[in-house]
Amino acid sequence: MKMMNKKLLIIIIGASLLPTMANADIDGTPLPTKIKTSSRVEATTELYSVGHRPVIDIKSWHKTVDGKQSDITSTSILTSRMLIGPKNGQEIFDYDNHFGANEQSLYECDIYLVDENNNEHQIENNYQGCIRDSFDKIEYPISDSALGYFIKFNIIKKTNPTSTTGYTAVPSSSLTYTYITPVKITGEFEAEKSIFSLNPQKINADNIDTSNLIFIPKDKFGNTMSGMAKVIKFSIKDHNGNTPSTPDITLSNIEEHAPGEYTASLKGTLNGEYTIEPSIDGKMTGINKKIILSDRDKSSFRVAFVEVNGHKIKVDRNNNDSPDDDVVTIPSVFAGAKLSIYLEGGNPSYKIKTEESSSMYASVSMTDPDTHSATVTVNKHFVNSKDGAISLRVQDSHQYEFTFNIKFDEYFLSLDKMVSQEKGEQLCEKNGYVLPYLGTFGDPSGVFGKGSLSASTLLWGGYDKYGFNNARELHWTASGFVSDTALTYRLSKPQNSNIPYGIARERSSAHHIICKKSF
Repeated sequence: MKMMNKKLLIIIIGASLLPTMANADIDGTPLPTKIKTSSRVEATTELYSVGHRPVIDIKSWHKTVDGKQSDITSTSILTSRMLIGPKNGQEIFDYDNHFGANEQSLYECDIYLVDENNNEHQIENNYQGCIRDSFDKIEYPISDSALGYFIKFNIIKKTNPTSTTGYTAVPSSSLTYTYITPVKITGEFEAEKSIFSLNPQKINADNIDTSNLIFIPKDKFGNTMSGMAKVIKFSIKDHNGNTPSTPDITLSNIEEHAPGEYTASLKGTLNGEYTIEPSIDGKMTGINKKIILSDRDKSSFRVAFVEVNGHKIKVDRNNNDSPDDDVVTIPSVFAGAKLSIYLEGGNPSYKIKTEESSSMYASVSMTDPDTHSATVTVNKHFVNSKDGAISLRVQDSHQYEFTFNIKFDEYFLSLDKMVSQEKGEQLCEKNGYVLPYLGTFGDPSGVFGKGSLSASTLLWGGYDKYGFNNARELHWTASGFVSDTALTYRLSKPQNSNIPYGIARERSSAHHIICKKSF
């Protein structure tokens, strides 16, 4: 895509006859547009003889296209012909010999092409004079050979003053002022060389999910075009060609993430397919991508775990594709306790609600969008009931509903689900083994009984200690040499805990761990 085809001269605007000599900073750092380079110049502290000492002070970089001047960007730095000619200098004299000083200043110019690695390439056949007329501008026409480079000017000032009797002459000096274009010189925008991408190209219409937009404009030689964040825009159209409003579609500010790489992020709440196309200085680039915003699928809302009396109970997923088949088994001992339901991948903007139905045995106690949870009370009179269900509604920008199943267990727990045999082998390498359990010994107020524990071994070996520690974990240590031993744990209901509804049934469970190494 051809955007423009015009000639260009690089012009430096200067000022003359400043009363101070100065040293220039020549570190090669590109100067921002419109910055006065005098702010990058250090004034000398020596006292010179009075007299006229013209000093160039670069005020700003400009571009001129068809006689119209504006700030320099990559947008309009175009191909032009090189004016070949001898290197020129300019002499300035204090013709009126004011204050008795007879000064002579000579200005010369060198020009370099500087690549991205700060390698300099001096142009041997220099341009047609760096300073002329009233010393208020420097012109340099651009050719294809300069594309992809920064332009560096070295302006050299030499003074050779003399003085009449009674005046001290300034020592001869040679000062170099260095200036670099603020952006790399590039040619016309070329759509076929440029890059525009969206990632991902499909997001949820929840005003949370975002898609990242990356635009890398290049010229016909593949040079990236930098310094253009203010003139690059992203056009967004729906399937009817209309521009959506905020918050239907929200686009962040465009930033130059890296030289020549422009980024933004997009999110929204309105379902549909949208076409996005970048433009440069109001001109469309002809490169476009499509993005789809759609309702979040309810399968993205899953219950990660439930919590009762500070204890987490894992959810069994019987179907990875549907949350409607998720189920959690709750010991009946917690009847009447509050059950907190936690979503997986929750967001603070989600609002969770539960609603009663014919199959539900719970009612909402409170909701907490900050912790992505809904607290549900399990009704006491359903202690010995059949399985139940809770209908969950998740509200962000849209509403989603799914059923979460609750299964009641009148017993306490099953040890064989606590730790796998492989985990047991790993932990048996230590002198001391901690077996975590779900913490279902006790009443809903959180008072835990001590319980009873018996342990036996199929082979010889002794046990120093076994029981419950302060962390409510089953713990044992062994002594002697134990090899390939099956450890059997037997848990019984604590008779002295205040478990409601007179449940006095004892539950025992054996759990075997094979230890393959000696202690």
